[in-house]
Amino acid sequence: MPTVSRAFRWRRRAAGALCIVLLLAGGLVVVTGSVAAAAMSAQGVNFSQQETPPAPLQQTVGTFTDTTPSDPSGYTVSINWGDGTGTLSPGGFVYLPSGGPFTVISNTLHTYLNDGTYTVTFSVTETGDDHDSATATAVATVGEANRGLFVTVPPLNASEGTVVRGTIATFTDPGTTDPAADFTATIDWGDGTTTAGIVTEGPAAGDYVVSGTHQYTDELSGLLNVSISEPGLGSNGIGNTVTISEADALTVTASSFTVKAGRPLSGTVATLTDANPLALPSDFTTTINWGDGTTTSGTVTGPEGGPFPVTGSHTYKPAGTFTVTITAADDPPGTATASATATATVTHGRPPSG
Repeated sequence: MPTVSRAFRWRRRAAGALCIVLLLAGGLVVVTGSVAAAAMSAQGVNFSQQETPPAPLQQTVGTFTDTTPSDPSGYTVSINWGDGTGTLSPGGFVYLPSGGPFTVISNTLHTYLNDGTYTVTFSVTETGDDHDSATATAVATVGEANRGLFVTVPPLNASEGTVVRGTIATFTDPGTTDPAADFTATIDWGDGTTTAGIVTEGPAAGDYVVSGTHQYTDELSGLLNVSISEPGLGSNGIGNTVTISEADALTVTASSFTVKAGRPLSGTVATLTDANPLALPSDFTTTINWGDGTTTSGTVTGPEGGPFPVTGSHTYKPAGTFTVTITAADDPPGTATASATATATVTHGRPPSG
């Protein structure tokens, strides 16, 4: 049997087609057939960065392998960043480090405007003969950028007894689209009361409004503070003046009385009223001039808003008729005062028996 010499020539044709040429002694045989396209597989590479600013970054989003690789320039990449920016195509380039596998790097300086976790999807397509493709996902963990919050608190002016409501402060978080729910606000009203503020989004991205409701029960000249907190970044606060003007209008109605000399008197000598419906007994001081050269402090009691009984204690020694003057004053910084007079008729007491 004659010896047959063979030579093989492999030639890649269109995607998926393989041509085998055999040179046999005495003739040429061409065998063709179809084989599966070269396999490509991709894997995502998770990464972390801060929301912007700071400056955006080029990111490695994944790697892939190709059993019949092309030159790195023979692939196209599209990337969906998972934050609603859509698919960017072409969105990346392919780099082949020494020893492989291929690395997919974004060729755009992508910026995340809000912290959170995003699913990044990238697709690689070979533009050469094979037209292979692969898709993979990575997780982007975007942290809050500590740029500082800029809080503005305007001066607050109101009258005691009225309800303050609406915008108390504004603040900005530059370069972010963080939802208002990411922030908490605390309002120290300056009168010993602290409440939570309501944070809403302002007219532009990164602008926020803090609103609150409070009723001042007394006049005040002090400092109102607003503190804004964001998880993981602590808080930032600022204050401004709060001036609550006086709305008190006092009226004292005195009651005349009769008492015997030498016998202690203890009871109500007047009634105090105030136009402020939120007034408290502790808002006032009173003095009683008994008309015999003695002046003592009165005691104010009663419910919120009044009327307020004014009581006092005294012992008249001589008999006679005396003019009693009761004076009431609002506590500082209030300046409202009022007074009234009554007649004390002091009779001779019965001498002790015996």
